[in-house]
Formats: sequence, structure tokens, C-alpha cells
Amino acid sequence: MKKILFIVLALVAAMSVNAQVFKVSAEANGIGSDAGDVAAGKAWGSIEGVIDISNPFATQHKAVDCKNNDFNKVVIDGNEIETKDGVQGQDNPKDADGGNSAVTFKEATGGAVIQIDAKKNGWVYIVAKLSTNKQYVVFEEGAPIGYKIAMENTDERVKDGVLNLEIKGEGEYNNLTLDKYPNGLMWVIREYLGNAEAETAGNGLGVLYFPVADGCKYFAHATGSRIPWSGIYFSQYEANVSLEKEDGTILDIAVGDPSNPSLNYDVWSLIGDSELFGSDWDITDTKNSMRTYDGVNYTRIKTGVTLEKGTYRFKVAKDFAWDISYPADYAELVIDENATYKITFTFNAETHQLSAVAEKTDGIYYNFITKGKIAEVIQNPNKYKGKVIIPTTVMHEGIEYDVKSIGQSAFFQCTGLTSVTIPNSVTSIGSYAFSGCSGLTTVTIPNSVTSIGSDAFSGCIGLTSVTIPNSVTSFGEFAFALCNGLTSVTISDGVKSIGDGAFSGCSSLTSVTIPNSVTSIGYYAFYNCSGLTSVSIPNSVTSIGGDAFEGCI
Repeated sequence: MKKILFIVLALVAAMSVNAQVFKVSAEANGIGSDAGDVAAGKAWGSIEGVIDISNPFATQHKAVDCKNNDFNKVVIDGNEIETKDGVQGQDNPKDADGGNSAVTFKEATGGAVIQIDAKKNGWVYIVAKLSTNKQYVVFEEGAPIGYKIAMENTDERVKDGVLNLEIKGEGEYNNLTLDKYPNGLMWVIREYLGNAEAETAGNGLGVLYFPVADGCKYFAHATGSRIPWSGIYFSQYEANVSLEKEDGTILDIAVGDPSNPSLNYDVWSLIGDSELFGSDWDITDTKNSMRTYDGVNYTRIKTGVTLEKGTYRFKVAKDFAWDISYPADYAELVIDENATYKITFTFNAETHQLSAVAEKTDGIYYNFITKGKIAEVIQNPNKYKGKVIIPTTVMHEGIEYDVKSIGQSAFFQCTGLTSVTIPNSVTSIGSYAFSGCSGLTTVTIPNSVTSIGSDAFSGCIGLTSVTIPNSVTSFGEFAFALCNGLTSVTISDGVKSIGDGAFSGCSSLTSVTIPNSVTSIGYYAFYNCSGLTSVSIPNSVTSIGGDAFEGCI
């Protein structure tokens, strides 16, 4: 991703719209001091016309007070945000492979994450109790970007008790890479303080903040831990931030700069056929603004765009008006076959050269449901092969659809399939969805999934481990039957019943722990799991079907 665009208004105008605060309330959301479930997609709230804030994955939260060292209030450009009655997610975020996303720079697919959907260009400030012993990560549309942290801190190496840290990528805030941060963001604060090995003073009240672009989605979280937060502030420019105590003591922790020249780049937006952009030559559609980090080279990447064979027209316009646009007529993108594409648009503001490169990304077939704008993954007549990455959204005939389900028999007997990435938008996996995928060696079921159909993964002999997330309460009969390479099964605390024959014939399975949430185990659930030597059954189980453990040594 390239640096996002901003239109800097006159300071007086900017101040007039800058008082935009969202205060989260644990009490209003029914969250207490003990951890309780919060559903995937839960809307925390919004700043109208500016940003929406939500919880992308099913996880547990508890109420917190972000107060630290008697500082109980954050003031941003004169706007107060109380630290009490905040929230904190309880589940550690992980990427699709179960790894640490601050090291891998892969977007989280589960756990405690703050999602922000931007409707304007500007800066987002997350008011939080931060820690110098954690590492934080921010993603823009799935790509890791830079950010800033400002916080009160008592470590003797911190000047004036204030820590200001800036994580930069290509073009200041965009495209963090492993080349630039070979160890990810692990202990980057310690390194900043001059000693990567030494512990630092723990918590401090402050803000995690970063630039946002209209139409983009952002994930923010603390990898390996969680962010206790109490509110979010939006500004059109970098703002002044201070902390206050009840006795009136003020500590300035960040100084804004509304005249920052880096915000004065021209805005260039893509317009063209609706199949590419979701709107047909709509000059006012801010969601198609391009990104720049130098004011000359602009890019915009569109993913999950389903196109039919044909020629598609596009051009760029300056400042959302037709007065200045290039090329004089339009550019063309030629598509040779029906498929789903990643399209990279590039524009040079000096030479006025505009181009687009389309890369076929999956060849995934969908059933599009107009009501609700939902897409369901369906069978590919030529069978899916190799590594398949299912996108969160897909564009079809100019309309963006959310990929919500993997349909019945979608990957049935795709023996050449080796791995599949299921996005956190998916809520259901249909019957026989992956049945007979003998070459499938890895699959991660995200926390968004609530139902798994019968025989969904039966006969996947290459699978060695599987984790059923706590968002799933039950799964269909024979869901993982005859997965004879399966050695490890993690059933999360949330599953209430294990279906008939669920793991029957999993001969390599050696042990299984059944969580306290389970109340029933179906008939033949672990039938002929001949390698099973250890089973832990909690007192919560009140019903065990016949032959549930028959043939287990």
C-alpha cells in the first residue's frame, strides 16, 4: 500500500470539524469485569460520516479502566476522553497459519482486534493503556503499515517521562517489510530505548495513532496480547495530545502539526467501468482515491475483482472533478478469460502515464446472492488445485459481495488442493465442502465460522492437526471422519456437542481434550481411533452415544 492521500483544509475549517470523539462503554455493551463473549462483527459504534468501529472476530471481552499513574483523562485538541468504562479483548490475535503477525506481517484472522472502517482521510487516535513490553501492529486492507505511539512512561531512559515512537515503512507509514524489520515488531520499543534485552517500565496511558484513507479497512491489535482501550478520536491532521490527573496536572505527550506539508499532495482518483470500481464513472466516489508517498507516483490495488472476458475502460481525475483528467479519452484493460483478479493501477502525476496490470488470483467460482450481497464459494468444474486463498470480498458486475460461506461440496475430492486460507468473513462451511481432499495438508478455520457441515473434512488424509474455534458450537456428523493422518485436535471452549462419527477412523489421533463447554458426544464419535491412548472428558458431558470410543486402545 502507498501513502494515503489527504486534502488539507484551512486550519479554521479543520478545527470546526475536528471535535470527533467516540467513547466505548463496557457497561452499555453489557460487558462486566469477568470475561464474556462478544460476537464477530459487533459494532462498537461510530463517528458519523467519518469512521465505524467494530469487533471483527468472535472473542471474549472484559471491562477495564485504562487509568495509569493517576492520569485518568486523555485530551486531544481540547477534547476530553475518559479512561474508565473501557474494554479489553481476551483472546490473543493470530494469523491464518497460527503465527505471530508482528513477526510474519500477516493479517490476523482471529482474536482481539479493533476494526476501523474509514469514511474520510485523516488520523485515528486509539486511546489506550499501552505497554512497552508489548508489540503493536496495524493493517490497512490486509497490509501492515506504520504508526505512532505516544504514552506516559516512567522508564529512566525515557526523556521527560514521555515515550514517542514512530514505526515507519515505505513512504513513511505504508508497507512495513521484513527487510526493514527483520524481527517483525518484537520488542521494537526496547530497541528504541537502546537495550533490546532489558525489561522496560510497564504500562502507560497514551494513544496509538495512524493515518487512514477513505474507503479502507484497518485492523489494530497488540500481538501476543490485547489492547485495553476506552475511546477513539478522529482528526484531519496530527493533533495535540495531553494527559490529565484529577488534581489538574497536565502532561503533554504529542504535538500535532496541521501545516504538515506532507499532507498537501494532490488527490487523484480512479474512475471507469463499474465492474472495476463499483460505481460507473462516478467522479465523486472517494473510495477509489489512489495512494502516494511522494506526490508523484500513485498506486491503487483492487483485489477480488471478478471479471468476464472483455475490455474495460478507466482514467484518473484530479480533486474529484472532470476539469483535469488523464488520458484525454480513457485507458483500457483487456481481460482474456473469466476469472478473479488482483489489479494494480499506477499513475505518474508528472508524465500523466496511467496503466493497469491484472493478475489472476484464484479462479474461485461463486454463487452470488443479491439480497444481502453475499457470495458463496462453489465447485470449480476443473477442480481446485494447489494453494487457494479465498478473499473476504469479491466484486461482481460492479457490486461488492461479502464471502460468507463455503458451499456444499465446493472442494469435494479436489485431490490436488494442498492448502486453503479461509477469511474471517466466512460463517459457515457446508457439508462435504472439503471431503476427499487427500492432498490438503493445512487449513485454518477462523473464529468467524459458526457451523461446520456433515463430512465437511472427511477423508482429508493429509491433515495432521485441526483447531475448532470457540465460535463453533457444534459440527455435523462425520465432519472429520477418516482423517487418518490427524494426530492433534484442539476443540475450543465453545463447542457444545461433538457429532456422530465426528472423528471416526482417525487412526493416528493419540490424545484429545474435550472442553467444559461440551455436554454431549455423539454415536461413533471416536470409533476406531486405534491410536487414541488418552481422553479427558469433563463433568459437563451428560450424554455419550453408543460405540463413541469403540476400537480405541
